[in-house]
Amino acid sequence: MRLLMLVPLILAALTVPSGAYYYDGNALYAMCMSTDNNVGYMERARCGGFILGVSDTMDSARAVNKSPVCVPPGVQAGQLQDIVTMYLRDHPATRSLEANLLVVMALGDAYGCASKR
Repeated sequence: MRLLMLVPLILAALTVPSGAYYYDGNALYAMCMSTDNNVGYMERARCGGFILGVSDTMDSARAVNKSPVCVPPGVQAGQLQDIVTMYLRDHPATRSLEANLLVVMALGDAYGCASKR
């Protein structure tokens, strides 16, 4: 029963009106690639935290739907950040999309659970 109560919350978190997202891919890529000596490490940590949050939400939603999780056990946070950063680097035309969608696309691409848009 508790699991069924989570479904509306997860759907509400994943359903965002067009243009109402917090970061786009350009902002996420800038955070992930930050080399500023004063704040670069904080920006990269914020990038990693965002990616982990999306990954956890994505796998929670998949679990609720009784689908296998996307990211295999044992994958480290740094690996997820590398995967997403490389995806953003290699697909610059997509960076105007919502950052959360791009994280799902990157991880789906890497682990064979790609989301169709």
